[in-house]
Amino acid sequence: LGGGVLKGRIGMDRLMAVGHSFGGATCLTACNSDLRFKACAVFDVWLFPLSLAMAHATLRIPTLFLVAETFDNLWPKEGRKVLDGFLRRARASGVPIEAFKVIGSRHQNFSDFPVLAPGFTQALGMAGPTKPSVVIEVANKCAISFLLHNHESTEAVTWMDSAMSFLGIEKPSLSLIL
Repeated sequence: LGGGVLKGRIGMDRLMAVGHSFGGATCLTACNSDLRFKACAVFDVWLFPLSLAMAHATLRIPTLFLVAETFDNLWPKEGRKVLDGFLRRARASGVPIEAFKVIGSRHQNFSDFPVLAPGFTQALGMAGPTKPSVVIEVANKCAISFLLHNHESTEAVTWMDSAMSFLGIEKPSLSLIL
C-alpha cells in the first residue's frame, strides 16, 4: 500500500475484521495479536483450529459472535466451552462482547452458496429453514452495525438498535447466548 489510489484512504491504525468458520478463527487470532485491530465480528466461527493459548485468551477488542442455530449440535463440548470462556473473560475485563444465534440458520448460511442456490442447499440440509438471503442480510447488517458502533463509539444508540433500524424490523431473528 505504498501509493496509488488507496494511499491515505485506509486507516491502518484502526482495522476491523470479519470472518466465517476458519476465517473467523483467523480473525480472532489476528485481532488478539495485532494492536491495529479495533473490533471483530465472526460468523459461526470454527473454534477447533485455535491454539490452546488463543482458546484461553481474554479477547482485547469488541467482538461479535453470530452463530448458526446448529452451533451447539456441531460443537457440543469444546466449542461451546471455548465460546463461553471468551464471553466470561471478556466481560470480566470490560471488553464489549456479544454472542447471538441466528434463528433458522446452519453453518453454510453464512457463506454465499445458499444465497446462490437456496432450494438446493435447503433440500440437502446445508442451509437452515430461514430464507438464505435473510440470514446473510441479518448477519451482515448486525456485523456492520456492531463494527461501526464500536469504531465510532456512539453511545446514544446501541449497535442492536442501529441494526434493527437498518434491517427494518422490530424483533431480531436472533437469540442471545448468555
